[in-house]
Amino acid sequence: MALNNLLKEKEAVILKRWFDAILETYAPETANQLRQVHDPFANPASQSIRQCIEGIFRKITGQIFTEKDSLSLENMLKLRAIQDITPSQAVSFVFFLKMIIRDELKNEAYSAALYNKLLSLESEIDETALLCFDLYVKHRQKIYELKSEEIKRAAFMLLRKSNQQPCSMEER
Repeated sequence: MALNNLLKEKEAVILKRWFDAILETYAPETANQLRQVHDPFANPASQSIRQCIEGIFRKITGQIFTEKDSLSLENMLKLRAIQDITPSQAVSFVFFLKMIIRDELKNEAYSAALYNKLLSLESEIDETALLCFDLYVKHRQKIYELKSEEIKRAAFMLLRKSNQQPCSMEER
């Protein structure tokens, strides 16, 4: 059986296990909320994670990676960029997919052709992780730029206010 057919057959299980593995990286209370609330308006983070991993799965299995998939990947990395986690923690979720696929296919008969396709798939996952890292860094940099601009604006306002209303020596 071809690798993509095996993956398509196991897609629902793989995506569920991947989603659960990602939730394990969050605090237990947060993970429970992400797991239990299915309304995309009440729980946009959960929806973002689901859309992102579905898009990545389509990408690595040679299906069409749409503009919507690209946007969901961006949203996931924006979410990770605002969290207080290291860059490696932010993109580690991509590598979870490798372990899950290996585990799901461990009972399949491995031919040389299937093994080579699996190696190619893992290279695609690695490339996706690098793309995620680039996106994460881009969004983290944007956050730092926004913080820097806010500090500059606040300093300017303080200087402007002090110049407009000078205080006398007795008030100090």
